[in-house]
Amino acid sequence: MSPRDQQGIQVIALLAAIVLGQEVAQPPPNLASDVIFAPLVWERPPRPEYPGVAGSQGVQSGWAAVRCQVDAQRRPNHCEILAESQPDLGFGTAAAKGMEIGILRPDWAAGRDRADSFEQVVRFMLAE
Repeated sequence: MSPRDQQGIQVIALLAAIVLGQEVAQPPPNLASDVIFAPLVWERPPRPEYPGVAGSQGVQSGWAAVRCQVDAQRRPNHCEILAESQPDLGFGTAAAKGMEIGILRPDWAAGRDRADSFEQVVRFMLAE
């Protein structure tokens, strides 16, 4: 399998983890209880890339929780890392950067108290 094929599989696995993670989004146990995680609806899904540091050290999976602001065009921005599985491996930075590529659907804030920010857990997993 070529490196390009492997990268494509990794991207698919990451997107699947984001989509599947939204359906069962649970905050990691060490986060403050006032952080609310809820499913998001995307017009253009985020595309976080697996952190190179984690990959080079043979780490197969990880997660990060981020809080992002949302601008008038429904684009996440100013994402901050709330927590991550292994802080020195880049999962938080990858999640924050990846979220900022997405565009939320116009109805993304329906039923929410706030329409200017959200919190999300991003799960990373390398395809085997």
